[in-house]
Amino acid sequence: MKKEQSVAFWIWLGMISAAGSIAVHVMTSPFGLGLIPDSIEYLQGAKYLVLGQGFAGYDKAGHLVANSWYGPGLSMLLSLGWFFGLSFVDWARLFNIFLFGVNIFLAGSIVYYLSRSVRAGLVTALFFTTSVHLLEVHGKLISEPLFLSVFLGTCLSVLVFIDTGSRRSLYLAALCAGLSVLTRYSGIPVITAVALWLWVWKRDKGGARDTGIFLLVSLLIPLVLFVRNMVLTGYPAGSGFAYYPQYAERILIVVNSFSEWLLPSKFPPVMRWAVLGFCLIGLVQWLRVNWRQFNAAIRKGLSLIGIFTGVYIAMVFFAGFFRGTDIVLTHRLMAPVYALMVIGLGMIVSLESKAWTLKKRLWTALFLIFFIFTFLRAGQLAVSFYKNGFDYAARKLTTSRLVETLRSIDDRVPLYSNRPEAVWHFSGRPAVRIPSAGEDDGFFPPMGTLANDFKNQRAVAIIFEQEKFVLGKKWNAAVRELELEVLMKDPQGNIYGVRKK
Repeated sequence: MKKEQSVAFWIWLGMISAAGSIAVHVMTSPFGLGLIPDSIEYLQGAKYLVLGQGFAGYDKAGHLVANSWYGPGLSMLLSLGWFFGLSFVDWARLFNIFLFGVNIFLAGSIVYYLSRSVRAGLVTALFFTTSVHLLEVHGKLISEPLFLSVFLGTCLSVLVFIDTGSRRSLYLAALCAGLSVLTRYSGIPVITAVALWLWVWKRDKGGARDTGIFLLVSLLIPLVLFVRNMVLTGYPAGSGFAYYPQYAERILIVVNSFSEWLLPSKFPPVMRWAVLGFCLIGLVQWLRVNWRQFNAAIRKGLSLIGIFTGVYIAMVFFAGFFRGTDIVLTHRLMAPVYALMVIGLGMIVSLESKAWTLKKRLWTALFLIFFIFTFLRAGQLAVSFYKNGFDYAARKLTTSRLVETLRSIDDRVPLYSNRPEAVWHFSGRPAVRIPSAGEDDGFFPPMGTLANDFKNQRAVAIIFEQEKFVLGKKWNAAVRELELEVLMKDPQGNIYGVRKK
């Protein structure tokens, strides 16, 4: 490849990566990053790290304990914002803006490295930028953006090692894989899949030795984390052992997530599943016919995608052994699989022949239609974030009396809420979560504790979206028994305070 083409590729790839970062910056400007319950765990972890109390958080009973149900990687990163005089949320937003550009750059680099095709690398970067689910995870305060960076770094490093035999690349891949577990426990499938892939590709050339080195180095960081968890909590990960396999339900969740990657959830399930089935059958047939024609680099890339996806999904059925680390493949937890799917699309682009045949025209038309579709979906998401924020962080709430009301409550009064992350967002105070109907009440505090707080008039419950909120059985019983009354309610149905009559 000409040197001029290579230089032009890196310039264009950098521009696309910068455009992605600007998109995250713009869409999160009015309201900041979206917060979910996981976000509060990371924020609390960062706070207590800065205070010198270790990686800690509030359990379901409202007690401050060592946190073993989340990886500390993101909280450790957030705590650095304190040294720059920034709030954890502001620092997280800046880092997500940066990480989206980094992840776009890594995805494009992987395809360019495998195919040496400028067009394929840039198409990959464009698909990554406009992938609605990948864009969405970078608009929230969650660990997926950081996880994606170390995961893609692992993939690129191990591919370089296979090609060059460089031990430095192998150690870098192992380090990134170990850091992925520090970021999320779903990094365990990363180590498993890469070790399996290494053994497959090098089984006749010292594969056992290289796989052993990779496992030894990559497991050092997780081992320290799991020992720490065992010493402080008695469990290597999560808050206890509880086996909830729910095989059929999990299969449906995985299939539905894949179908929504292709078509939005607004489409009928039958249509989404039919399109997914058609695409999978076509992909399998295409791979069967063309596999022997692929060069070694493309086969390596496609096999890595296949092995990781299979291992990642298979481990869903074993995650229920650890309470608190249940890997149910929602869209945000599917982010690494979606990233590899985008990389796979990029490699398919590189395989098309140079002749402008009817077949190539059809492929080009399909890719163009799919890109326009993803671009429109991502644009709609970005506009929605910009105008409304994420979920409860909407204009109608931020302009209400909620902030003033919550901050006026004495710090000694316990708070309960069906949306503890929202309470944190508006008041900076932790709240104990109240379960909704259909949730496992065993995950939540004993209702006796809540009842005693209310009987002594020492508690306030903040209920969001009352018209949509269906109370859990235990909470409903407590409401009837304690004869609770509403202190204040706004036109949107948010109850800011509930106490004993």
